[in-house]
Amino acid sequence: MDFRQLFKLRLVVAALGEAQRLGWWNSGVLTGTGEFPFQQGFPRSSPFGQTRAGFRVAKLVCDEDLAIQPTPGGPITFHLFRLTPQLEDAFENECNRWMDEPQERAGSFKGPWKSKTCQWQRVHERGAKKA
Repeated sequence: MDFRQLFKLRLVVAALGEAQRLGWWNSGVLTGTGEFPFQQGFPRSSPFGQTRAGFRVAKLVCDEDLAIQPTPGGPITFHLFRLTPQLEDAFENECNRWMDEPQERAGSFKGPWKSKTCQWQRVHERGAKKA
C-alpha cells in the first residue's frame, strides 16, 4: 500500500469535511485558525499533530454515521479513516518516520487547509451538479 497516497487522500477528505467547507463534521482543525494552537504547543511536529487531530475527527464522525462500534473480536468495518489494525499500525509507523524529515513534508500539509472557502465551495457545487 502506498501510505503517502493514503495520507494525501485522508488529508484532502478531512480538510473538505471541515465545518467551513462542506460541513461534514463540526471541526476547524485543518484550517489556518486551527493551525495556531498546534504551532504554539508543538512547534516541531505541529503539522503532524494537526493532521492527526483532523483524521481523528473524521474517523469519529464516519464511525458514528456508519454506526460502527468497534469491539474486540467483533465484526470489523472499514472506511477511509479506519483500516485493518495491521494497516493502521503500518501507516502510523510510516508517519513517524516522516517526522524525521519535517521540512521535506511541510508542503504536503499546507495545501488543503490553506485553500480559500470559496474554492472548496466551487468543488462542492460541481459535485452537486453531477449528482
